[in-house]
Amino acid sequence: MKRKNLNKKRIYISIMLMLFGTLAFSQTKVIIYLNDESQNEIIVGENGKIYFDNTDLFIDSGDGSPANIALNNIRKIVFEDISSSLNRIDIAKPVIIYPNPTNDFIQIGGLSDGIFSLTIYSIDRQTLMSGYYNCNDKINVALLPKGIYAVKINDIILKLIKL
Repeated sequence: MKRKNLNKKRIYISIMLMLFGTLAFSQTKVIIYLNDESQNEIIVGENGKIYFDNTDLFIDSGDGSPANIALNNIRKIVFEDISSSLNRIDIAKPVIIYPNPTNDFIQIGGLSDGIFSLTIYSIDRQTLMSGYYNCNDKINVALLPKGIYAVKINDIILKLIKL
């Protein structure tokens, strides 16, 4: 039974690490909640990494000397972005994608000046495009096939129709 729970934890942690790997961009605080109700907080920089081997989780904050924690002692892992290098923008009014539907380019309206993150997902939740853009940028979507897409702009999700 313990072995089965350990395998479930490994699968869960693997999924979290895959998600973390696609979302990380500068500094991330990793909070590890342990079974004894204590917690460890580690800041992982751009050169840091998180991985596990057999029965331990390893966290290298970027200095080359990883800390390790036994997987069977971990209750939960939380990732928090603490990047100071990206100035996220405030929403001035409702966010829109225009033109929508489109053939080749889109722009994002309703954002004040600044940089925003944009990710385009297919219907089956695959990431097709991802990046950071300025508010006035034209974003090239010409290579996307015709269809309906989910577009995540910072923390807002909108629908895009590609003709």
